[in-house]
Amino acid sequence: MKRKLSLLYLVIVMILVASCSKKEKVESKKEVIAAQVGAAKSLDPQGTNDKRSLEVMVQVYDTLVEVDKNMELKDGLAQNWEYITPTKIRFKLKDGIKFHNEEPLKVEDVIFSLNRVKNSKIVGAIGESIESVEKVDNKTFDINTKYPTKTLLKFLADPGASIVSEKAVNEYGNSFGQNPVGTGPFILEEWVTGDKIVLKSNKEHTFKKPNIDKLVFRSIPEATNRVIGLETGEIDVAYAVSPIDAEQVLKNSKLELMTIDPLAIEFIGFNIKDSKLKDENLRKAIIYALNSDEILGTVLGTYAESINSPLAKNMFGYTENRVKYSQDIDKAKEYLDKVENKEDLNLSITIHSNSDSMQISQIIQAQLKDIGINLTINPLEWGTFISETSNGKHQLFHLGKTSPTGDGEEALTVFNEKFIGAAGNRFFYSNPKVNELLTLAKEETDDKKREAYYQEVCQIIQEDGVMAISFTRKVIAGVNKNISNFEPHPSGMHRFYKVDKEVK
Repeated sequence: MKRKLSLLYLVIVMILVASCSKKEKVESKKEVIAAQVGAAKSLDPQGTNDKRSLEVMVQVYDTLVEVDKNMELKDGLAQNWEYITPTKIRFKLKDGIKFHNEEPLKVEDVIFSLNRVKNSKIVGAIGESIESVEKVDNKTFDINTKYPTKTLLKFLADPGASIVSEKAVNEYGNSFGQNPVGTGPFILEEWVTGDKIVLKSNKEHTFKKPNIDKLVFRSIPEATNRVIGLETGEIDVAYAVSPIDAEQVLKNSKLELMTIDPLAIEFIGFNIKDSKLKDENLRKAIIYALNSDEILGTVLGTYAESINSPLAKNMFGYTENRVKYSQDIDKAKEYLDKVENKEDLNLSITIHSNSDSMQISQIIQAQLKDIGINLTINPLEWGTFISETSNGKHQLFHLGKTSPTGDGEEALTVFNEKFIGAAGNRFFYSNPKVNELLTLAKEETDDKKREAYYQEVCQIIQEDGVMAISFTRKVIAGVNKNISNFEPHPSGMHRFYKVDKEVK
């Protein structure tokens, strides 16, 4: 009898263990952890345009239209669109779209969002051509433009044109950026400022239903630490792998290095309103003192290229610039002799505190010392860096400009006087001819003429000595091999809704 009871007990235990194991397997959560260079400031698409924030924003929101990796237009929240007249585009929304607060997407939300874009001091350039947005019926609306435009459709694919919930914006007011409500494939669950942002899957998304359950963004400024996190399994995806660390990723059989040509440039720029740097002679002295090949080769290796242009080679409007700078110490000294205030050659460069920026700045510091310019390096955390450079509290600075649509109009807004400061023009640069050409290009529908305008703008910017050096670097991501379907985006704003993870 005891033996029978023992056998019965053993069978019951085995069933319970098997049941628990099955349950645990079913309940295993697919959580992907991505390491960023810095922390997001805000998730209000019309309230900020810094890269770290945008990397998270593209997971939370949708846009009316989207562009694929070849920069071709495809449907987003709008299922179709057509030109009614050269200045009227009619859109029809997809059915069944809901915001994260369970409210259905309405035409009124679109009108509200696009008016926010138009009135934004940060992303207003995206909606500059919009005259009005009018409701046709519950699913249809018209965008009326001030003039015929070739770029508006692509601009509507920019994260800054993301559609927000009117109800949520009114409810949260100024704190909407910390309480975002979009229609995107991921929903904000937790935000620990400066440390991590936790997003949960939006299982009700009708056309971007995620494969994973959670997506966690962690701020890890040091590139080496991001790669260490990959190696230990603490991190699944590392943004902006440093070329120095790339070899380490390539040698690890459990990791994969993924690269793509960028839709962005990086530069060492000048704050031209600064009392010293407003002197073009000083700027030209600095430009000719620098050896960009040494700077880039030492820090970024074969993953970067000097371009002598404010546009990347794969952007619409790029041309091989006639004004090309290369190191010429004699010329540098000639320009330095013309500087009005030669007695005070102390300058500073403001950077985001990461290893690549620090190394680049240290080489620049050494090269400028050779002509008698003393450069102090001012490293700041990301939020402070954005604030300081927006308010003009800098001299030289290291930053970049991404164009999610690949069009020169979007990339060149950072040189337009209209957008000085937080809107992007941290050079505090103003040239009436540049402003005029950018306006002409914006209102032109002939691509050859638009391209010619952009090429002339690039020429003037180079002649004015607005940037000390300009370069592109490949978008480099490190990925654990238990991650599938990850596709690096040329803007560096990778999308995660297709990503899957093998859970053991």
